[in-house]
Amino acid sequence: WQAPSLAIGPVQVAAVVYLGAGCSALTYALWGYALRHIEAGRAATFDTLIPVVGIMAAVLVLREAPLAWHFVGGALVMAGVWMAVREPRLAVARDAHQTRRVERDRKRDRKIIPAESRGAAL
Repeated sequence: WQAPSLAIGPVQVAAVVYLGAGCSALTYALWGYALRHIEAGRAATFDTLIPVVGIMAAVLVLREAPLAWHFVGGALVMAGVWMAVREPRLAVARDAHQTRRVERDRKRDRKIIPAESRGAAL
């Protein structure tokens, strides 16, 4: 059994460079950029957009015709990402009030203890 010989030309080299630089390196660079600006949990939410981007690329580059299920699935994914990254208004207001209360309590409880008292307590 013998495999046919493969010719490696400029098109094949360009495809490998595209896969290495275009897909892999750019993806990690964008992931690092996202992690510098938002927390990891929120950045990971955007991984669910990969199939949506894949479908859009297939439509634009390969001229594939999207089906109704592609639109339904894409809308569900987009809605899920939106719900995951938005700030709930009530929780933000409640957390802000709680944060102010905790800071007020910390300031009230903070006392200056003289050095001689600290040494005796130890």
